[in-house]
Amino acid sequence: DLHEHIRQHSVVVTAQIKEGGVNDLIERLRADPAFRAINFVDVLNPHGYVGRAPEQVGEFLAEDVEPALSRYTGAQKLASEISF
Repeated sequence: DLHEHIRQHSVVVTAQIKEGGVNDLIERLRADPAFRAINFVDVLNPHGYVGRAPEQVGEFLAEDVEPALSRYTGAQKLASEISF
């Protein structure tokens, strides 16, 4: 049921965007009574979709990168700069 509501709103919003309008899909879904039980703050929080990635990155840095870099502690330091 909810998938069909999303599809219908998406079709309208896509046509609206093609005419130069704004993407108001989230606002439309929030206003749709079918979604009244949905907590959009939680659903739209990207941190809820990364799983263990932050911990895995920390583990990779500690277990693989740091030991590899430690072999070069006496090496000349290089610097870089990125500008836009």
